[in-house]
Amino acid sequence: MKRHEAFITKGWREAGLANIAVTRTDDDGTADAGFYLVDPLCLGVKDTFTLDDLTADELREIIEQRFPEDTMERMHPAWAKKFIEGAIAHAERAGFNPHHDYRKSRRVLASIDADVCTETFVYGDDGRPHYIQGAEDDDERANRVLSVLDARLGPGGYAVTMREDMLNDPDISDAAIAHMHKQLERTLKKMNSGYNVQMVAGILTALLCRPDIFTADDAMDLFRNDADADGKPYAEHHLAMLDNLIELYWAQLDSMLESAMDDANNDPWPFDFYEDDFPEDGMFLRALMHWMFGFQAAVTLFEDIWAEARARPELADHWKLVNYWGNPDNPDGLFAKLVKSNAEDKSGEAAGEDDALPNTRSNPPAAIVAIYRALRPEEEEATEESEELKMELEELEEAETGEEEV
Repeated sequence: MKRHEAFITKGWREAGLANIAVTRTDDDGTADAGFYLVDPLCLGVKDTFTLDDLTADELREIIEQRFPEDTMERMHPAWAKKFIEGAIAHAERAGFNPHHDYRKSRRVLASIDADVCTETFVYGDDGRPHYIQGAEDDDERANRVLSVLDARLGPGGYAVTMREDMLNDPDISDAAIAHMHKQLERTLKKMNSGYNVQMVAGILTALLCRPDIFTADDAMDLFRNDADADGKPYAEHHLAMLDNLIELYWAQLDSMLESAMDDANNDPWPFDFYEDDFPEDGMFLRALMHWMFGFQAAVTLFEDIWAEARARPELADHWKLVNYWGNPDNPDGLFAKLVKSNAEDKSGEAAGEDDALPNTRSNPPAAIVAIYRALRPEEEEATEESEELKMELEELEEAETGEEEV
């Protein structure tokens, strides 16, 4: 008798894309596994492959690697089969066949009775296909998809979200930010990187202080010129995956920061995480330290460009605070203080009043906001310059029109 298990990535509804694994184990202990990248909005099974003749240990290791405990959820195998087959049927009505390897990978699903699942699935946006251009879809592929949709459904018969639209108007809802965090954590883990999401956010925010100079590609230089935790260069396919995520995360953080600065309560929070996100004691403090470390790392990497900003007297205290929070080599900094505090806890000694750890909500937000506001190009000035140029052009056109009439 064959036994089945099924797994799916958390947050797939918000992402509009689901990674699913279905395993099949025989009585002798050997197992097969089918992996399915499912787009329930439009394209159905975009990618799939199988792994055959696995041992129980091999199967467990593969599932743990591809579906870490905090990123996946289990579902009934019948649910998985019905969901996959329904997505394929929806896609075929829009003109798209499943990935060519599905003919092989569907054998893992063959002995599952989908009728056991009583749930009714709705695909697309209330049944209407919605194509979302993924990071792996270049413009040529996107245009082919749109051509098929036009031919089958006609203009207006479907919804579309292009990558350019996602970058120009990114989703900064709590769910979208949380999903980005999970994608980044998963990718950084696969890369065996020493960075985490908070560090990456700190790097991007530092560069976003000067969008007239820096782009998301400059953030990627940290990884292109770096190595993993074992000292090996990052694989090109991992860098390509991270590059796509960084581009979208850059847009999300930029929009989030602008919204925070425009908030009427005038108490902006420049981080995309909160104390409530970290129920364990001390984890929020560490997240802030990692974020500030990323900010400091970006400043250090592009030291020449930051020289003038770091010399500005009105920002001196804020830079001192960044160094205190984010520089692990600062003997008087928070990293050193935390190491000392941990050592004293282990030895049973009480920390002195001067060694007390800081209030995590006190100074970091104020320092980052002050630096961000001081260095960010003034949009009002740019607008005034544009208006002045527009007026000059209008006056010139009026003068030329007057000469022609004469």
